[in-house]
Formats: sequence, structure tokens, C-alpha cells
Amino acid sequence: MPEGITATYPWEQAPEAHRRLENRETQGKLALLHNS
Repeated sequence: MPEGITATYPWEQAPEAHRRLENRETQGKLALLHNS
């Protein structure tokens, strides 16, 4: 993730769309762990 996004939007203030994207990436990583 580009550093500018993190600097501009602390996690607590991240736009909902950005939070959903992060959640989807996290769930994808968890799914890979469970499937392996």
C-alpha cells in the first residue's frame, strides 16, 4: 500500500471503501492459510 494513503488516512479515519478493501485482502490471506 502506498505510504501516502497511510499518512493521509490513519486507520481509524480511513474511508469505508478503503477499509473494505483492506478487509477483503485480509480475508483472502486468511483463506490462503486455511486452504494450504
